[in-house]
Amino acid sequence: MSKVFFLGATGFVGGTVLRHITTAYPTLQITALARSPEKASKITSAFPNITTVIGDLDSVELLETQAANADIVIHTAICDEPGYAHAVICGLEKRGDGYFIHTSGTALLFDEPSGNVLSEKIWDDIKDLKQLTSLPETAIHRPVEKVTTCIQYSRRAPPSVHTAIISPGKIYGFGTGPDKLTTFFKDALVAAGVGFKIGAGINTNSTVHIQDLARLYTIIVGEALKPNGGAAQWDAEGYYFGVSDDEISVADHVSLQTKKLAASGVLSSDKMEVWPAEKVVELHPFFPAVFGSNARARASRGKALGWKTVEKRLEEWLSEEDA
Repeated sequence: MSKVFFLGATGFVGGTVLRHITTAYPTLQITALARSPEKASKITSAFPNITTVIGDLDSVELLETQAANADIVIHTAICDEPGYAHAVICGLEKRGDGYFIHTSGTALLFDEPSGNVLSEKIWDDIKDLKQLTSLPETAIHRPVEKVTTCIQYSRRAPPSVHTAIISPGKIYGFGTGPDKLTTFFKDALVAAGVGFKIGAGINTNSTVHIQDLARLYTIIVGEALKPNGGAAQWDAEGYYFGVSDDEISVADHVSLQTKKLAASGVLSSDKMEVWPAEKVVELHPFFPAVFGSNARARASRGKALGWKTVEKRLEEWLSEEDA
């Protein structure tokens, strides 16, 4: 029976990924990290057959021990903590083999947050692999990606330890784990009290429905369970964008969300204001990049494994669902 150590089980992404994996592979022996007994109870209520251990991404010894006992480590939690990745790789190194699937994000691709530029660059995870894996450490998520692929690691993992990075686009939809819905844009607009964009808002992002994204993880886990990692690509070539072919500009996304919030009485108007980045940063330091940058990508590597996106497009989902 294969063993899995799972990080991020109570999250929107992690809980849904875990639901898909446990459904597809019910005999997996899964241990999930939980930050508290309350979080552990939340996990076991949703997944009665899963064992939990109490700790967080700073619990280096625990992470190393659990990784050393696992065939596959899946990380879907915060993706900007290099220490956790070092611990996981060290554990797998002690074990001598195994697979490490790390979640990053297309924020890696963010450019200058002006809102006034539609980038012509659409990153492809096969054609642009060399450029992707040589981006500077100033790029969001890049420091941990480097650790994950052992580029920074002083004791390089043995050849039988394999890594893959899954980098989702803007995620939407209803989850099937303990956390059912991501409300990032919605919460930002509610906090602002008005719909807003930076500049023209023509900057555009790739998107993915949470259920489609979870299917990509399930495919890659399935390949890891096969001899020699199956048909998946790992290590230097193990970079997978988790995006559909659909994109949306921030102006269109905010407009749809603002109209829904106004219709439900949460906002007083469905009109959008134009805010400078300096004002947006007052809401959150990360918001200027999220609202003003481009991040366009294509998931060629996942498609080569047979991954398809079948769920509603973001525009359809926002228009039809109570989101």
